Amino acid sequence: MSIERAMYGNVWILPVKLKAGTQKRGHQHEFDHIHQVISGSGTIICYSDLEGDNILYKKVITEGNLYRVPKEHIHQIDADQGVDYHGNCIHALRHEDGSVVSTDMIKDINAGKIEFTPDETNTH
Repeated sequence: MSIERAMYGNVWILPVKLKAGTQKRGHQHEFDHIHQVISGSGTIICYSDLEGDNILYKKVITEGNLYRVPKEHIHQIDADQGVDYHGNCIHALRHEDGSVVSTDMIKDINAGKIEFTPDETNTH
């Protein structure tokens, strides 16, 4: 699996690339986010616990579509057999308190693959 991170304005994009038949293990967020399928297909599986004992739901995901992943659901992506998978996890950048970062706090809002560095002179 190869993951590169990118930032555009205050939107964080995490590419997910999986070989056919592999998976991106479960994790969770304190906010809803979007998963976009670029190519391939697979399944998003949401669990109530990190051990994966209690499946809340499974959703087949297909190329060219966007899917909402609910906050606080532990989720993983399983790539289908026979085809590599490429998708993007997309969400707003957030402060520790959960509030969305304003674009005026970001030095270079359309630079693509850059590090998030708040403007230290901004007091907002």
